Amino acid sequence: MTTTTDATANALAALRAKLTGPDPRDGITAVALLRRTRQVATWSTKRDAETTLRDLRLRGLNVDKDIRIQRAVYTQPFQPWVVTRLGEFGETLLMAKDGSWVAGQLLPQREGERGGVWLPYESAERGETIPATFTHLTRTAPYYARAERYRTKSNGSCGRYVRDDDSVALCTCGWTELAYTRPEAQAAARAHRMAVAA
Repeated sequence: MTTTTDATANALAALRAKLTGPDPRDGITAVALLRRTRQVATWSTKRDAETTLRDLRLRGLNVDKDIRIQRAVYTQPFQPWVVTRLGEFGETLLMAKDGSWVAGQLLPQREGERGGVWLPYESAERGETIPATFTHLTRTAPYYARAERYRTKSNGSCGRYVRDDDSVALCTCGWTELAYTRPEAQAAARAHRMAVAA
């Protein structure tokens, strides 16, 4: 039996598949920013763009796999770099410095042109942006206040002092959980990711 929610989800998936054709960035040598909005960020080198993107990803922002760093062209000879991503319905989004996205359409590159022309949507020209995507990235680390304890041997004879295996699980959303061992912390991190994904 199909519910209304399932029918809506199926219709939305069909609409996405219809609107999202091949990647419009394929075959584009550069993104021509003839009508660039104030929010669109450019970087003078590819390394600068990669550094900004890496810093955002450490905070769980814009971890999407389809993000590309591409050459951009202006009317002047200076050629900066932009960060692009596909939107939900096939539009081409350009990244701002804070990680948010500016929506627009990327036209195919024609023969003799220096790049595919990017045209911002009216909403983008009014200053509207799409928030950066957020992903829960978890990791485990030794707990900073670990202590030593005396551990006897299994046969009861003298043992030695060993460090506790206290560990902490951390997430980019600010969630933390203390555990007695690293495997327990890893299990807590997995449970957290599953809980937020549901």
